[in-house]
Amino acid sequence: DLDGIVSHFQAPIRYAFGYGSGVFQQAGYSKDQDKPQIDMIFGVTHPDHFHSLNMRQNPDHYSSLRHFGSAFVSKFQEVGAGVYFNPFADINGQAVKYGVVSMENLLRDLATWDSFYLAGRLQKPVKVLKNDLRVQYWNQLNLKAAATLAKHLTLKKNNNVFDEFQFYREITALSYSGDVRYKLGGENPNKINNIVEKN
Repeated sequence: DLDGIVSHFQAPIRYAFGYGSGVFQQAGYSKDQDKPQIDMIFGVTHPDHFHSLNMRQNPDHYSSLRHFGSAFVSKFQEVGAGVYFNPFADINGQAVKYGVVSMENLLRDLATWDSFYLAGRLQKPVKVLKNDLRVQYWNQLNLKAAATLAKHLTLKKNNNVFDEFQFYREITALSYSGDVRYKLGGENPNKINNIVEKN
C-alpha cells in the first residue's frame, strides 16, 4: 500500500518514508477506531519543480495557496522546518498526509539538528520507501548522536543503571522536548510510551 502511494506521484521523489500510527502500530489505539491517516515525507531535489508537476496531477491536494503557483508554495515551504504538508489527500482510497522537503534541508537537519524536525522524526520508527545513500549516511550519524544522548539521560535518571525501555523512551522523547503541541496537551500525553511499547 505504501509503495503504491509513492508510485502514484508523477513528480520526482528522491527519498520517501512513512511514519506514525498509520504505518506502525502504537499502543493506546483499538482496532475499532477509524484507521489513522498515513503520514509520509518526500525528499525532493527541486521543490518548485515537484510542486509544479504535482499541482497539475493532484490540484485537490493543495490548499488555496496553489492559486499563487508552485514558486510561491516552494518559498512558503521554507518557513519553519522547511516542510510543506498536504493533509487529508485521498490516494488509492487512503487518507494520506505528505510533507515535501528539499533534499538540502533534509540533509542539513540530519547533519546539524538545524530544526530537529526531520532528524527527530527519523529517530523514531520509520518505513523507508525510497532510499538515498546521502540520507542513509547522515541518518546513521543522527541515530548515533541520539543514542549517545539517550544513554547519558538514561544513566543520569537511573543512578548509573542502564534500563533498555528507558533508553528507547529517551530517544523517542528527544523530538517532543521542544514540541509545543505536546506541552500544551495537543498531543497524546502517553504517546512516547505508546510508540516504544509496540516498537
